[in-house]
Amino acid sequence: MKMQSSVVFLVLVAAASVECHKFRFGNCKNYSPVANFQSGRMNGTWYVIKKVATTSTCMSVIFNNTNSFLEMREIRTPTSITPFNIILTNIGKLTPKGSNPAVMNLKWENVISNVLKTTYTVVDTDYNRYAIDAECQSLFFARRESATILSRTPTMDADLLEELEQKLVNEGFVKSSLNTIDQTNCFDPQQVDYNIVVDEDGVRAGLHDADDVSIVDIRDEQQLSEYINKSKNKANN
Repeated sequence: MKMQSSVVFLVLVAAASVECHKFRFGNCKNYSPVANFQSGRMNGTWYVIKKVATTSTCMSVIFNNTNSFLEMREIRTPTSITPFNIILTNIGKLTPKGSNPAVMNLKWENVISNVLKTTYTVVDTDYNRYAIDAECQSLFFARRESATILSRTPTMDADLLEELEQKLVNEGFVKSSLNTIDQTNCFDPQQVDYNIVVDEDGVRAGLHDADDVSIVDIRDEQQLSEYINKSKNKANN
């Protein structure tokens, strides 16, 4: 149990550092949405080929269209800090923002993102090979922008990738800020030792202890602080 808690704590710390894009002053801009967007055709697994300012590897996104929203599961492997196979799953809900279905509100279900307003725009997709998105999080008078190039396969044709990069440049992103996501040597989902899930229940581990008690069940900032302090103490013992 001490080892499990220590691993979860280390991953939480790593997860906080892998997304490096920073807030800037100013309001979010409007990105160019793809025409005639059909959210149901996004269903299934997409591999992240490039993303703004991240050190994650083996990153993927799974979309699931429901009657009321488009669920988005962002799965990534934090920078290696333990000998275990670990993935971090962020769960978000996409809902229409206005009349254009390609422009949506994105709510990441965790205690940090609840205070942010995020606009998610599908800039382009053919549904079968590629998709590119642009996100902007707003907090009072500041904004944080991100963009992603997605593929249905772990690799992408170089000419197509260059074309999609240029589209993001046209949207105001700097090409050098798009980091390549390493999709090699990714372990099979059945080989995962820990799946740290961030959803409406807070931060929780995908494992239970010998008494079938959830390792982590955090629902607010106070519980998160208490858990981190407890994990620190156990890691030092």
